[in-house]
Amino acid sequence: MNLKVKAPLPSVTPSAFPLRTEKAARTRRAVIEAAQRLFDEHGYVATSIQAIAEAAEVSRATVFNSVGSKPALLRACYDVATVGDDDPVPLPQRPALLAVRDEPDQQRAVALYASAIAGIGERLSGTYEVFRVAATTDLEIRTQWEQIQAERLGGARGFIRVLAGKGPLRDGLDLDEAGDVVWAHIDASLFHRFVIERGWSRARFEAWFTRSLSDYLLEPARPPVTTIVRARRVRHG
Repeated sequence: MNLKVKAPLPSVTPSAFPLRTEKAARTRRAVIEAAQRLFDEHGYVATSIQAIAEAAEVSRATVFNSVGSKPALLRACYDVATVGDDDPVPLPQRPALLAVRDEPDQQRAVALYASAIAGIGERLSGTYEVFRVAATTDLEIRTQWEQIQAERLGGARGFIRVLAGKGPLRDGLDLDEAGDVVWAHIDASLFHRFVIERGWSRARFEAWFTRSLSDYLLEPARPPVTTIVRARRVRHG
C-alpha cells in the first residue's frame, strides 16, 4: 500500500500575531483618516468607497474588511474624531473628562469641561456636520444619528450628576432641563457656528461656554466678607 505523506503545515510563531494585529490597525487608521478627509471635503453622498480606497492606498475589499460599509465608515470617523484615536477607551475614561470628575471646585470643573468640549469640537465639527446632513437622506445614518443624540444626552446628564456631587447647584434648578441645556451646549454644531463660521478663537469659545453654563447651573459666587465691608464703608463715607 502506498501512503502519501502530507507536507507539514507551516509553523506560525506567536510573535507573528502582534505584527498582523498592528498591520491591521494601521490599515484601519489609514482608511478612517482617508474617509474623514474626503467626507469633510466632499460630503457623504459625493464620497465613494472607491475614492476612499484610493486615498488610503488599499483595495475596496480592504475598506469593507477593515471598517465596513459606508455608513459604518462615517460612524467610525465620528467615533475617532470624538475621542481623538481608535483605541477602545470610552470618552468618560479619557484624561480630559477624568480631570473634570476629579476637580473638587465646581467653577473649575465647568472650565475644564469647556476645554474638553472645545477639544472635541476642533476634531469633530466638520464630520459632525457631514453626519447631520447625511441623516436627512439616509435611513441607516439617521438611526445612528438618533443614537448619537441619545448618547450625548446621557453624557450631559452625567456631567450634571458629577457637578452636583461637588456642591449645591443653582436653587430651583430642574435637573432634566439642566441636562437638556448641557446637551445643547455640547453639540458640535455650536462649536462649528462660533469658531468655524463666526471666526471665534477656541479660547473665546471656552470662555463663553464656561460663563454660560456656570451662570445657568451654579449659584452666583458670593464676594468675600471683607469686600462687602469695604463696599459699605465707601457708601457710608
